Amino acid sequence: LIGRPNGTKPMHRRFYCAELDGDEVELGADEADHARKSLRLREGERVELFDGAGRIAGGRITHLKRTMVVGIEERRTVPRPEPELIIAAAVPKGPRADTMIDGLVQLGADRLIELRTERSLVEPGEKKQRRFERLAL
Repeated sequence: LIGRPNGTKPMHRRFYCAELDGDEVELGADEADHARKSLRLREGERVELFDGAGRIAGGRITHLKRTMVVGIEERRTVPRPEPELIIAAAVPKGPRADTMIDGLVQLGADRLIELRTERSLVEPGEKKQRRFERLAL
């Protein structure tokens, strides 16, 4: 569990899952490896799943091997934060782009508009776009 400031209720580990329907949800190998190896989670522990569209599901890990299965115990919907935070910026070269994405996520940015100017050096291709999406999740 991650502690919250002010001694408020602790928060469970969160994972992105595009589809939150059903009594059980299966997450892929990447999430399972991260949960098992990095976070050291075990079967029976509570986690929170989110779909990026305001739906959140809480439940317990029922299976954690090559994939992770979460038995859903509760669902809720949270409203989109207001105002929406949109950042427009040129994409920097090299690893600074990853640092920028990480910082924007920590700030709670909703969207990044990639500026392409006359002097822009980086024009991210489809592969780089997918990487940015993974980092943001």
